[in-house]
Amino acid sequence: MTQPSTAVPPPASPVLATLHFDLLTGRTGAVDVALLVPLPVVLVAGVVVALRIRRSDPGRYARLTEVDVERD
Repeated sequence: MTQPSTAVPPPASPVLATLHFDLLTGRTGAVDVALLVPLPVVLVAGVVVALRIRRSDPGRYARLTEVDVERD
């Protein structure tokens, strides 16, 4: 008989990390806020830039996922 998984599902991981951020940093208060506030701002900025590139230059947007391992 197999044991059920006790791992935290991936969508819950960022939520738990945010709720218990003081355990990760060893700090509380302003330090945690200063570290957490930029995250959604950077996320939104990245989405806006990606959407703008996709609209204005689809070829460049497609190349964002290409990896050339031979290139120096």
